[in-house]
This record gives sequence, structure tokens and C-alpha cells, in this order.
Amino acid sequence: MLKPSPKEVWSQKALQFLIYLYPYYFKEMSQMDRKSIRYTLLASMMFIMVSSIIILSVLWLSLEYKAFLKNAEDSRNDFIVSQKSMLQRDVLAISTFINYRIQQTDRILKNNIESRVHEAHALASHLFNILRGHLEEDQIAEIISEALRVIRFDNGIGYYFIFSMEGTDILFPDRPEMKGNNMLSVQGGSGEYVVRDMLEIVGEKDEGFYTYRWTKPRKEGNDYLKTAYVKYFEPLGWVIGTGSYLDDVTDKLQNEVLEYIVPLQLDEEGYFFGSIKGGYPLFTNGELTRGGGNIIGLTDPYGIPIIQKYNDIIAENGSGFVNYSWPKPENSLPSPKVSFVTEIPEWSWIIGAGVYLDSIEEKLVTRHQMLQKELFQKAGLSVGFLIFVFFLVFIWIRNFLSRINDDFQGFKSLLKRSAAERTPMVEDRFDYSEFNEMAISMNDVFYEMQETKNILKETEGRYQLIFDNSPMGLLYFDEKGKIVECNDSTLQLLGSSYHHLVGLNMLDLPDSGLVSAVKKALSGEKGIYEGVYTSVTGNKTIPVHGFFAPAFKNGNLHGGVGIFEDISERLYAEKENKRLEAQVRQIQKMESVGRLAGGVAHDFNNMLSIIMGYAEIAMAKDKDKKPVSLELKEIYAAATRSANLTRQLLAFARKEVISPEVLNLNKALEGMLQMMRRLIGEDIQLVWRPGKNLWPVQMDPSQLDQILANLCINARDAISGVGTLTIETENVNLDERYCAIIPESVPGRFVKLSVSDNGCGMDKEILEKIFEPFFTTKPTGEGTGLGLATIYGIVRQNGGFISVYSEPGSGSTFTVFFPESVKEGQEPEDVSVSESIKGGDEKILLVEDEEAILKLVKSMLEKLGYGVLAFSNPMEALEKMQYYDGEVHLLISDVIMPGMNGRDMAEELKKNKFPELRTIFTSGYTANIIARYGVLDKDMIFLQKPYVLAALSDAVRKALDMR
Repeated sequence: MLKPSPKEVWSQKALQFLIYLYPYYFKEMSQMDRKSIRYTLLASMMFIMVSSIIILSVLWLSLEYKAFLKNAEDSRNDFIVSQKSMLQRDVLAISTFINYRIQQTDRILKNNIESRVHEAHALASHLFNILRGHLEEDQIAEIISEALRVIRFDNGIGYYFIFSMEGTDILFPDRPEMKGNNMLSVQGGSGEYVVRDMLEIVGEKDEGFYTYRWTKPRKEGNDYLKTAYVKYFEPLGWVIGTGSYLDDVTDKLQNEVLEYIVPLQLDEEGYFFGSIKGGYPLFTNGELTRGGGNIIGLTDPYGIPIIQKYNDIIAENGSGFVNYSWPKPENSLPSPKVSFVTEIPEWSWIIGAGVYLDSIEEKLVTRHQMLQKELFQKAGLSVGFLIFVFFLVFIWIRNFLSRINDDFQGFKSLLKRSAAERTPMVEDRFDYSEFNEMAISMNDVFYEMQETKNILKETEGRYQLIFDNSPMGLLYFDEKGKIVECNDSTLQLLGSSYHHLVGLNMLDLPDSGLVSAVKKALSGEKGIYEGVYTSVTGNKTIPVHGFFAPAFKNGNLHGGVGIFEDISERLYAEKENKRLEAQVRQIQKMESVGRLAGGVAHDFNNMLSIIMGYAEIAMAKDKDKKPVSLELKEIYAAATRSANLTRQLLAFARKEVISPEVLNLNKALEGMLQMMRRLIGEDIQLVWRPGKNLWPVQMDPSQLDQILANLCINARDAISGVGTLTIETENVNLDERYCAIIPESVPGRFVKLSVSDNGCGMDKEILEKIFEPFFTTKPTGEGTGLGLATIYGIVRQNGGFISVYSEPGSGSTFTVFFPESVKEGQEPEDVSVSESIKGGDEKILLVEDEEAILKLVKSMLEKLGYGVLAFSNPMEALEKMQYYDGEVHLLISDVIMPGMNGRDMAEELKKNKFPELRTIFTSGYTANIIARYGVLDKDMIFLQKPYVLAALSDAVRKALDMR
């Protein structure tokens, strides 16, 4: 690089000096008094310098400006080429990304449906393995089918379907009317035999994919392209499958793509945009506009149809550039713009990006400024004579400077005296107005400083008031961690005094969490402390939440501030919430599984009604054939035991039909002790410790028998060899403190039943699961896992609760709490089944939707001598009874039937035809009667399925004799 000549150096310095003086003097002169010396002096100097500069500048500017225009045009062209290249590169990159995601559509769809079918297959296998050995295969199949029927996915249109290897429909949630039909002839939207093709796939390799056209939920037509995945379920010989629609996967993929590309930006002004063929918006400038109105007619301010231009470029070349004008976001003026667009044909999308072209003008302005700088440098060649003139003027004004100096010295003297005495300066005593104005300005500064000082004093007082009266602890510490100041709330919180706390170094405290938070504040960050803090000065321990922040002054760290609060109440509230949440989860868990158990019991009771009824009729016919009669008795006994199992399920579900009685718990239990001794065996000693003056309780005696038997059996199994089982009763009055530690308990008066053993005991993990249905620690085949779950259901049904205490190796104690009854206790009645069966000749209307039960009960009633009008559904019965002229004395009806329930049907008959009609309701699971209270209404006669001939006879005579 060449060294500049002395002449050039001198010219540059002279030019810089003049450039500096010019704007300064011009501004100052506009604000000056025209009578001042400064104004006169500077006006003369400015006139000379400006005249000289103008003459020289005009010559150079004309030459340099022509060169600048040519250079600017070349720069514009280069800029446009570079911007187009950038647009094409970025838009094609996004197009490549979208095409890649489109290629993944089929893989995403197949992975989704394959994983869902495997989940369904695993659920079916799990239910089959659990229920196998407890239920018949067709019952298990029904449970698995119902479990998969309610599962929906893909926004509610996805479902599982099941058919047998013979093509029979097992589950088709979208078309339930097809259940039981053979599906081999069913064709898809393109004429393909869907089920037949799927069976071929399963027959060859057990599982696989299949694509076809099918109907779509909530849509018309059957031409929706769908891919299914099917898998063979060997235990039941089923084919389980599900499918997904291609257009749903495409919509989801499009949403994912838009989430990625919409926020993308080119630069400060450029942005990406997209639309759908036909003129529908997609997104623009970081905002999603999909679903908006048609913009095919959109034009720029000069009438160019922008969207139509996009479509023309796509139709002609598949991609290309479009030029138009559009307002920038920061103003409403149209600016020239270029965009590059390309097509995504699979989705009919047009993707593009655009940039404004006028940003080059800003760069040209910068270059223009550089040109001005060069012009001024060249102007330095002629500035020499200007400096010569300047010195002439300078000599001319020296005469004035001495006088100005005199005023300046006087001004300085007054300023010193004013500062020392803190008083305003004396005004209007100088020769020149400038110094008088300076005196006035200094006085203004003096008054402003006085006012600012007063405001700062008031502000400091307000902050001190806030600091002293804050309910939270506040303290300030220096950059070394030493406490400098604190408020009274801090002292009360920590139980310390002011002179003990101030001066304490927080970095020396033993609490590492607190020290870490303080160190963060001293390093310029925010620190948080939460824990149980033990005060080193006040011997106080308290849960505390603290916040520490750095304290800056003029940009420099001067220490930090801390804020404290006592969180004892918050921690207590959080602990209480966790306890309540645990109770709610247990209730929801038992209710959910209880619904399943109740449903199984309902269907099972219907089947047992048929078995027991026909067995009883056959025994009555074949009394003289002893071998046959013995076999029928075995069938009847097995059905009776099965009915007891359903009652156990209903008790577990808290939906068993019960007949509560007021009992003295001691007397009721004493009648069961002998049976319990036989049940537990001779090696285990049973100790009975009855409480004195027990309060009465109200419950079904059979349920009490069930509770005691289950608890004694569990205790027997927990004792290895010789041991002791203790049964105790006692009156207890529970208060709030006791209930706080026992889940589901409530305060009040209870009768406590405790069953204790000295067996193996249980650990904490087992205790958390013992009341869960089907959970058991016994070997396979020795326990159902329903015993304790049943006890739990019975106790909750009767308004009580149960608690358990156990330790491994020390035995267990189960304690059941029954609420006190308001009635006096009574002796448990010895109820025996009456052997006398009473009949009659009245007319009975029988309505039952189960065909087999309808025939059975009709046969029983006719055997008893009654006339029977039998119907299989309520609507048929109501229609026939409108034209029946005879008399009907009694209605026997199932509770829940298709189209109308039994109670509504009975009310219709009483209202329109038979006002004196008596009614008996029957059901295997009376959900509408006992769903709220779990007990029978007082004035209602009810027969729980299964029931025997004697029970039916007694109920009918009871109803008829009430007339």
C-alpha cells in the first residue's frame, strides 16, 4: 500500500476540520441571539467557507455521479440473479423434503395398523389365559369380543373386526347387524371378495396386509381405499384385524409437513408460501391459511393476477419465476418482488418463496455515501486557501476574545461561590448575553438538582416501607455473601435477632442447597432453594422456599437479594391431595372391574335358570327312577354351586341383590364357628373373643357368612402346620384422626370384626394389590383371586370399610368395620326351604326375552295350574293385550329387555288395560333396580335368577294374595 503524500495528508486533515465545524456552527447559529458576538463572528466565517466549497464541489459532483449511476445498474442486475438462485435452491429443498415424506405414507399406514392388531391379539391372548378354566369357551369368546368392540382409534373411525376361519362374522362394530352372518360373499368397492382374500392370507402365513375399497364411518359410499392387517388367533380359531384409510394418513402427514415448513423464513423480508390448485390458500409468511376463501382472483396493486401466474408457470414448466409488486409488511407502498414456485402433484400443492428486490437500493445508498466521502477527500486539494482565509478572520476576532475572557473569569468566580454556598448565581451582570444565559442555565440545573434530591428521598422512604412491612422474608447480602440488611419477617421466619443475623456469611452455612443458590446469585444467575431449613442462629427448623437474585449497580455486581416464605401449609395441602387421589384411584379401579364381573354374572344367571328349572321339573317327573333322579340331583347341585359363584361375582361388583337384616354380630358369628372349625382343620386353633354389648348392624346374613369363610380360608392357607386363628368383635367410635390414616374410612360408630392369624404374613408390595380382582399368591388352580375382592365389594355395599395389617413372618390381621344400625339387633332366623308348593288357577302374563327361559317358566307355571299368556318382547305383549278380552291377574316380566324395560311395560298395562295388575320382576342382574342402592325396593316383588319352582310358587302366591 502506497504512503500518502504530505499534501494529501494535509488536505485530508483540513477537510476533516471543516466538515466538523460546518454542521456544528450551522446548528449553533440557528439558536443564537443575532446581537451576540458569537453569531457575528461565526456568520462571517461560514459565509467565506461555504462559498468556496460550493464552487469546487459542483465540478466534481457532476463527473462522479455519472460513474455512480452506471455502477448502480450493474449491481442491481447482479443482485437479482443471486436472489433468484437462492429462491430456486430453497424452494426445491422444501419440495424434496415433501416428496420424501409422501414416499413414507404407505410405510406409516402399515406400521400403525400392524401394531394395533398385535395389541388386540395380545389383549385377547391375555383374557383367554386368565379366564380359561373359569368360564366356558363361548363365554370367554364373548368377553374378548366385547373388550375389543369398545376400542376406537383414528378419531373414532378405526375399529377391530373378527371373523372365524369359516368366514362367519364375530365382530363388526361398524355394521353390528352382520354378526353371525357368513362373510365369504361380501365384496368391496371394486368387487373383490374381502373376507375370502383375507382368509387366504391367514391360511398361507398366519398374518399379512390386504388393500381394498370399503365403506367409511360417517361417510357415504364404499369406494374408500383402505389397507388392513389380519392375524390368526389360534385359541378360538379367529382372524383378528383392523384397517386404516389412506386419505386419513395423507391428511395427518400433510399436517406434519405444514407444521415443519410454515415457520421457515428466508431472511428478514423474504418468506415461503403455499396454495392448493384451484386458488385455495395453504400458508404464507409463517401463518397457516388452510381452509380460507378462494384467492384465484388475487392481483397485485398494478393488476397482475398473481395466483393465475403461478398456475400458468406450473402448467407450462412445472416450476418457474413470477415477477409482480406487493406491499411490505412494515408499510403499504408496493415494492417489486420475485417469487419461485414449484408443484407437489401428489397433493395438488403449489409451494414457493419470494423476496423483495428493492433491498439493493439500500446498498446503493451506502455506496452513494462512500462516493460523497471520496468527493470530500478530493475537495481537500483546494481547501488550503480556505484555511488561509480562516486565519485572517481569526486575527480579526482576537480583539473580541480578550473581552470574552474577562466575562468568562467573572462567570467562573460566581460559579465557585454558588457551589460553595449552595445558592443560585447572580444573573444579568456580564457584557455578553451568552454568559448571562449560562448563568440562567446553571440556576435551572441547581433547581432541578434540588427537586431530584427531594424525589429520591421520598422514593427511598417508600421502598423502605415496603421492605419493612413485607409479609415475606427479605434480605440483602454483599458480593462476598455477608448479610447486610434484612426485614422483620426474615427474623420471625428464622427465629433470629437482627444483630445475630446481620454480618453472617451465607456461604459458610451448613445447608449446601442454600449455599448453592447464593453462589448462583453471586455469579449473576438466579438461584432457587426449597427444603427444610434449620436456622443456625435461632435453633428453628421450618420448610422454606427461597429465591435469590443478583443485585447490579451501574452494570456491576454488588451482591444479591433473597426472598423467603414458609411453605408448611402448602406441603400439608400437597400431602393431603396425594392421599385423596389414592382413594379415588382405588374406587375407580374397583368400579371398572366390577362392571365386567356384574355383566358376566348376569348372563351366567340366565343360563343357570334354564339348567336348574328343567332339572327340578325332571326330578318331579322321575321321582320313582332313583338312578335318574340321583343324576338330576347332581346336575341341580352343580348349578346351585355355580349360582353361588355368580353371587360372589355380584358381591364383588357390589350389585348383588341382598336382603339386609338387623343382626347381633356375636350371635350371628357364633352360629358359624363350628363350620369354621371344620373348615380350617384340627391343626389350627380357633380363638373366639366376642365383644360386650355390641351395637346392632344391618346386612344380609349370607354375606356375613361369605366374609368370614373367605377370611378363615385365607388365614388357614397362610399358616404352615400348627397355628392360631383369632376372631374378635368390638364396638369402636372412630374420629377424624383415625380416618386420616385409613383409606375410605369415615368418622362414626362401627362394630369391628377382626380375623388374625400367625401365618407367613405379607410384604408391602403384596398388601397394595390384595383387593385387586384376580390377584392371588396361591399356586395355579388353588385360588381364583376373587375372595378378598368379593369381601371388599360386600363391605363397601353395606357402608363399611376394611383395613389390613401384616408383616412378613408375623401373620396378618384383617379388620372389617360395619356401621351401627339404628334398629335393635335381632336373632338370625333359621330359614328353611318350604317343601310345599302351592298352585292356583289365575291367569298370568309372562314376558321374557330369553326364549329358553320363557319356555321353562311357562312350563313351571302351567305345572302349578296357572293359565299362561307368554310373549318374548314387551312390544308384542302390549299389542296383543289391547285386543284381549279376558282377565289378567299377574304380570311376570324380566327387567331389562330390547325396546322397553319391564317397569315401563307394567305401567303401560296398568294405565291402559289392567289397573289392578300385580307384578313380579326377574333378572340375572337388576341394574336398573339396584344400581343406586344395591337393595330391593320395599313394595316390589323380585326373583333373582336362577330360581327354583318352590321360590316361583311362593312369589306368585304372595303377589296374588296381596290383591
